[in-house]
Amino acid sequence: MKNSALFALLITFLLLYACTQRDEQTTASIQADLATIGEARQQLIDALIADDVEKIMAGLTSDHLTMPPNEPTPQTLDALRSWHERRIAEFTFDFVVSSPEVEIGGDWAIDRYSSTVTLTPRDSGASIQNTSKGLWIWHHEPDGSWKLSRSIWNNDD
Repeated sequence: MKNSALFALLITFLLLYACTQRDEQTTASIQADLATIGEARQQLIDALIADDVEKIMAGLTSDHLTMPPNEPTPQTLDALRSWHERRIAEFTFDFVVSSPEVEIGGDWAIDRYSSTVTLTPRDSGASIQNTSKGLWIWHHEPDGSWKLSRSIWNNDD
């Protein structure tokens, strides 16, 4: 009887220890993914501000969709590239982002953000400032990177 109770106690201890280790590994993995997503987000923001279409496109999945407000969704990466090139030809771009929430589930992450965008016409005219909120959906790629898969936002105005 003593041996059975001792054995049951040992098994309970081992299971608790294993669960604790798994929780710590999971927490560490999530923290690493959050940091990597944060870096990918900042690289994308920097590329947008720098008008660097190549770096913008490099941060996107091969099936990426951007869903801007009040206009059609560019259905291909080539169409999205053209969309960015038109914006760059017409405006300089400043982008301030706050991302208060990122939820990770497996190979997907949902990044809720708010932003202020300032578009300044390259020729002349007054700047346009816009506040918005949106979601970025990130995908964990086979190479370990996180790339933006979906982007959707709407204006607060």
